[in-house]
Amino acid sequence: MREEIRPDDCMQINISSRATAAMAQNMAVCRLVGARTRPMGLVPLAESLDSLLTGGDRAPTLLATYPSYMAALVKLARHRGHGPDDFRLRRVDCGGEVLSPALARAARETLGPILVNDTFGMTEVLPVSGRVCEQGHLHHDLNMGFVEVIDLDTGRPAAAGALGSVVITPYYPYRECMPVFRYDTRDVVRQLAEPDLTCSLSGTPATSRILGKADHLLRLGGRVVTPREVVEACEELPGEPWPARFSVRARPDDGLELTLSRDTAGGLSAEEAGRRIALDGRGLPVVCTIVDGRPAALRPLRADLLETTFTSGESN
Repeated sequence: MREEIRPDDCMQINISSRATAAMAQNMAVCRLVGARTRPMGLVPLAESLDSLLTGGDRAPTLLATYPSYMAALVKLARHRGHGPDDFRLRRVDCGGEVLSPALARAARETLGPILVNDTFGMTEVLPVSGRVCEQGHLHHDLNMGFVEVIDLDTGRPAAAGALGSVVITPYYPYRECMPVFRYDTRDVVRQLAEPDLTCSLSGTPATSRILGKADHLLRLGGRVVTPREVVEACEELPGEPWPARFSVRARPDDGLELTLSRDTAGGLSAEEAGRRIALDGRGLPVVCTIVDGRPAALRPLRADLLETTFTSGESN
């Protein structure tokens, strides 16, 4: 209906092969339109990048993946010297993690003038999904299920401007038993303070983008710091800090204690990185530490779940 998938498209799917429902859904939608698919899973990056570059006029035009895996593809493409003229992509659909504006901008600079979609979906509530419009609102498809935003503290509907958890009840017949459950995803959004929307998806209710999981919120005195704020701050650092690898916790002085991997900090010292993040309109004291390698304590990423035994191929 929106020409998002066309018969001459080819979608490369770089999501975990264990996400069986999402993998099958992507392939089924393409099949209905007559488009081709390349279901590859989270194979080593070089294989995925080579696939994006090969095939001439049959090379992939759509990419479905996670933000961290896209970030790693972008960095590898830059390292190899590739640019927009080397790809046929016109859209990337990202989900499963926080997508920062800095990473989306880097993808457009490297892969071409593409649309980078920030989407929402999870196996437990498929086929209910959401999309982010051009104004940055998250809109859920209300044809597939009932979507609520529940206040984190009271369990009642979240007020305008407040944080809340997304609760979804898929409709029958899409899910036969789910209508008896109200599934609390624990994905946190903020109710919009201004209900009058002017975006292209204004016909459906909206919230903020996903801000992170409820268990990962940091409460500092009278304010709450969300995982999205930390990801966006780290991925705005100089260099190529995507995907950001960090761990963070609240300090007794209502500041943040932030540990960054060296490749996220780039050439910045710990003091410089902490100062940049603290002064970037956030006004929070940040004590920063830089560590080598990828300690297990740092933020886990889906891009690390590589599947070295999953065989790729093309489906017609």
